Amino acid sequence: MKNYQRIELVDQDEESKARRAKEDDSKNKEFSLNFSNSKSGRQLKPSPSNSEAGLLSNSEEHLMEFPKMPAKAVLLTLFLLFVGLGFLIGGVICYLTSAGKEKTITYLLFGVFMIIPGGYYSVILFQAWIAKTPEERADILDEVPL
Repeated sequence: MKNYQRIELVDQDEESKARRAKEDDSKNKEFSLNFSNSKSGRQLKPSPSNSEAGLLSNSEEHLMEFPKMPAKAVLLTLFLLFVGLGFLIGGVICYLTSAGKEKTITYLLFGVFMIIPGGYYSVILFQAWIAKTPEERADILDEVPL
């Protein structure tokens, strides 16, 4: 087994430190200005830097803020999902109690027509909610029509 030594470069002069900091700042500005979601036109804002917040480590300095979840889409999706489930349960109860063919079919159709889009968009919004990067969340939220 080979032993590898970790080598760290240390800047001796202040001039090279200042130049490196200036280059890093220009790269960060360039990245934050050029990053936008082309479909929706949303701009993702950079997180505060270490000097502003004093809480972030160097590895977290370049993280972007996650776009907010659309409240209308979440509420509409949950409404469709739960009302569709209610209609399906009502249709099954009507079928088991022999309440009538027309009533049973009506409840089952309403349930199916409401639960399909509700379930589909629930899955999409859940994927956006658990997204690991802001870019991934923005891409997923572009598929949501609201």
